[in-house]
Amino acid sequence: MLDRSIFLAEARRAPFGGRLQPGQEQGLRAILDEWERRMPNGDPRWLAYMLATAYHETAFTMQPIREFGRGRGRRYGSPDPQTGQTYYGRGYVQLTWKNNYARATQLFSRDFVNQPDLALDPGLAAAIMFSGMSSGWFTGKKLGDYFSPGAEDWFNARRIVNGVDRADQIATYGRRFLAAIRAASQSTAGVGMAGAGSVSAGMLFRGGPQGAAVLALQEALAQKGYPPGPLDGEFGPLTEQALLAFQKDAGLATTGVFDAAQWPALTAAAPRSLPVERITATQQTLRELGSVTIGETDRSKRVAIGSGLLAALGLGESQVEVLPKLLTKLPELLGTSPGAATSPAVIDPLIRLALGVISPGGAGIWLGLAGAAAYLWRSADNVAERRVDDHRTGANIKDLHR
Repeated sequence: MLDRSIFLAEARRAPFGGRLQPGQEQGLRAILDEWERRMPNGDPRWLAYMLATAYHETAFTMQPIREFGRGRGRRYGSPDPQTGQTYYGRGYVQLTWKNNYARATQLFSRDFVNQPDLALDPGLAAAIMFSGMSSGWFTGKKLGDYFSPGAEDWFNARRIVNGVDRADQIATYGRRFLAAIRAASQSTAGVGMAGAGSVSAGMLFRGGPQGAAVLALQEALAQKGYPPGPLDGEFGPLTEQALLAFQKDAGLATTGVFDAAQWPALTAAAPRSLPVERITATQQTLRELGSVTIGETDRSKRVAIGSGLLAALGLGESQVEVLPKLLTKLPELLGTSPGAATSPAVIDPLIRLALGVISPGGAGIWLGLAGAAAYLWRSADNVAERRVDDHRTGANIKDLHR
């Protein structure tokens, strides 16, 4: 069962960008209602991907909508000679073609064939999406093909609805919704352990791919609320971080090494419950806690602001000679610290880009600076958001102030 207040707070932050309109919240609640009615103990990745699909297909409104253009230029865009209805896309997943409306009629005992606008009802639209994506009646592909104890394929899951159109984008939305679901869940955050494999005496996990046994460990950690990253059978840094967090919570030695002797403690552990103040943390929260990463991304943003201001001035020929000197002074002016993520690694590319576009009287000066400033700001903000995600999931046990 999800804590909806936490879920909505998380979803408001990402992917909704800080604002959640009443219609968007209504749509989210309709989909959550259908989830809890149909599969309350199901794989949360299924729910996350359906939410991501609805988010994309409804142009972020989370309201069932009519297809843009209403099928114009497509075979299904003409009125049916028998019913007079046009079976263009409607709903959360754009139900098209008469045969699909007929199938919905059979499944839900409502006359979608003669009243296709029924697919715009939020409850019915959610039911259609759940049925079609879980059973595969849209394209022959289904959620279980891409999300199971042994599979996690956010990109190709798009084939359930529409080939690989915008697959990367929707995968990103899905992961963000999954983070919100995990934060709001009081039970499991990953997939079940049934059929996960076994851990035999003498097995020792510490870095590198080790197949089914590590996959079993990853699935168990995920089930208990310790996100290990992709379920891929590879003992990488994210799996190590998840294991360290479990070992700390369980009172075990925090070695980052797992063996069969720890298996009973893991299987008997109660699902992890992080404090509300942690799972609702923001960049400001970590800033106040003294996070080094947030401090460095803030410094990067100040570089971006300075560059943007220079661009806004629309530098003239008389200033062209001054600009290289000013840019080479930026690291000193900003006081970057040794080893910081925004030290030469971020500032030097900015300097090189700015110098590269400078030519006396050249129109590319301010345009290049503006582009560099926007890119730097976005990159810094992405790093900061990933750091916040790590904090919220408890994935950074090694150094809580990093």
